[in-house]
Amino acid sequence: MGFKFEKPGSKGAKDQVVLTDHQREYRDREKREEERYKLAVDTGFWICFCFHDDGERSRFAEISGADEDGFCFGDRLRDEFESRVGVSRMRQFKPKVPKGERFPDPFAGLVQTDDLEADCFAEAQALLDAFEVNSRRDRYENVWDSAYHIVAIFRDSNDVEEFIRDFALAKYGDLYMDGSAVLARIEKGTSA
Repeated sequence: MGFKFEKPGSKGAKDQVVLTDHQREYRDREKREEERYKLAVDTGFWICFCFHDDGERSRFAEISGADEDGFCFGDRLRDEFESRVGVSRMRQFKPKVPKGERFPDPFAGLVQTDDLEADCFAEAQALLDAFEVNSRRDRYENVWDSAYHIVAIFRDSNDVEEFIRDFALAKYGDLYMDGSAVLARIEKGTSA
């Protein structure tokens, strides 16, 4: 007795289901709703470029057309990359490990007690103290701890992935990128 790998009832094209106009309209509407839902819950449509200092941020803002709040459009950034660097689509590697000092743990000296309310207030005070101590500096060694950044907004997460792939930017980060290294690459005008 042999075994056949066939779907039950798949005798050929003659058994295809014929949809009414109403069913076809419903199917098309369902596909449109699915696309709208994907866009509504898509949260990865941006890249944050982080810089060592305000000078680098200002040069990148001029190139990218970022506004005073530090936002720019991905389409404009793509055009600048194409004209200055060119599309490379080369093999990519994982992001480099961030260099520089790490932000100190604000909870390092905290001692937990049996009083939940007191512990919560102590943690909140430790966070507040850490933010007040870490005021804006002229230069940050670790770009990921920097106060200088620009956010590029893209159409959706697929557009972000395509942008990163087209210009081989994965080595600089994913949603948070080493903007200083990206700026150096743009100013140098090379594709690698």
